[in-house]
Amino acid sequence: MPLKRYEWIIIWRNKMVKSISGKGVIYGNETLFTCKPNRNGLFELARKHGRAAGTRPQDSQNKVYAESLDEAWNLLKTEKFYIVLTGQVYGIHRKSLRSVESVDIEYDTEIRSACVSI
Repeated sequence: MPLKRYEWIIIWRNKMVKSISGKGVIYGNETLFTCKPNRNGLFELARKHGRAAGTRPQDSQNKVYAESLDEAWNLLKTEKFYIVLTGQVYGIHRKSLRSVESVDIEYDTEIRSACVSI
C-alpha cells in the first residue's frame, strides 16, 4: 500500500496595516509620531487638495475620518490627503501632518493554510 503524501498549501492571505508612523522632532528631541485613533475611535486625515480657498489642511472643514488604518492608508495613497500623526515627549503632545512619501507602514500578515493529501 503506497504511503500518502501531504502538502501544505496557502489558501488565504490577508495583509493589513498594523501601523503608520514617521520620525520627527519636538523641542529638539527626536520622537516617533504614530497614527492613533481619536476619542471616537477614528483615524484623522486632512485634505491636501480640494479644500476651500483660504483654509488650512488642519481646519475642521478639511478633516476626513477613517474607521481603520487600512482605510486611512488607502486614502493617503491617493495623494489627496495628509495623515495626522501624534507624538509625545516629556508629556508634550504634538500633531504632525504627513504625506504618503514621508510615512513608514508596517503590515500584519495573516496566512491560513491547509494540509491536503496528494
